Amino acid sequence: MKQSPFILSVQIAADAPMHDPAHAAEVVRLADAAQVDLLVLGEPASGGAASDATPRAGEPPAFESIIVAAALAPLTRGVGLVAVVSALHAEPFHVARAMSALDFLAAGRSGWMPTTTGVDWPRYGGVGEVPAAEYPAKGADFVAATESLWDSWDSDALIIDQASGAYLHTDRVRRSNHHGPYHEVQGPLNAARPPQGHPLLLRNEFDVIGRAAAAVVRPADVQIVNPDALPVRDGARRIARVAARAATATTLAAWADSFERGDIDGLHLTLSDPLADLAWFGASVVPQMRALGLALGASRDRSLRERFGLSTPRSPAETARRGVAA
Repeated sequence: MKQSPFILSVQIAADAPMHDPAHAAEVVRLADAAQVDLLVLGEPASGGAASDATPRAGEPPAFESIIVAAALAPLTRGVGLVAVVSALHAEPFHVARAMSALDFLAAGRSGWMPTTTGVDWPRYGGVGEVPAAEYPAKGADFVAATESLWDSWDSDALIIDQASGAYLHTDRVRRSNHHGPYHEVQGPLNAARPPQGHPLLLRNEFDVIGRAAAAVVRPADVQIVNPDALPVRDGARRIARVAARAATATTLAAWADSFERGDIDGLHLTLSDPLADLAWFGASVVPQMRALGLALGASRDRSLRERFGLSTPRSPAETARRGVAA
């Protein structure tokens, strides 16, 4: 029997009322009960503009997914929180700073999923607009610029020694100096390096960025894939997208076999009704999955990278320094 943990991911639709504290708390409680590893929080349909936080007449506010994830972080000690972020509209510095904070709040259980869906260039006055053919390249540059800001700090840069008054090793914080085709970032980031080095990077094969060739985008940490057309392994953990209510006994046995063969590393469930679907899944499906020998809920007190057997990235400078020291 395969010993690695079976990854269970669920995605909350962008129009779910996660602005309602009681609703959001119940979603997290049910996700914990169902042994969910990743809770993927969709962006507002318009792409996550800051102005979306201002409610229109008769409508509730729609908050950016990073803000929602930060609010949910204290409510769980096991569920990983993944923010869906617009790779076309968002700014690397803002995302890097917010995701660093989220990774600290979630004790190393944060992730992000850049996406090209919800494009609304007129809302931004056309600023940064590129042809659709350039979406993968701009998305890749956005990811590289954001990660360069996390790499502007070494993992051991902070000292915070009250007795000596020393706060950090100044030589372990530096400019990122990312000069890409769409983003230029000097840095350094005015926030410490995330506990995971980089928050977990997810890609969705059903999005343009997720389908882009490896020459354009680097492999993700976790890839959401079509179970009927699995891509070639590229080092990412692969989770197959399936509707939650489609998880019958027969299909569960097939997923277990696919997991045992190493074809997939888990499932990514799409929910039509988060509360009802999570309650049903936890009560009816999780026991069947356990009966099939699938390891659910393993290492929930550890970071997502530790849980999934993924290495912790170091900055290039820290890698070189430690290599010389070794």
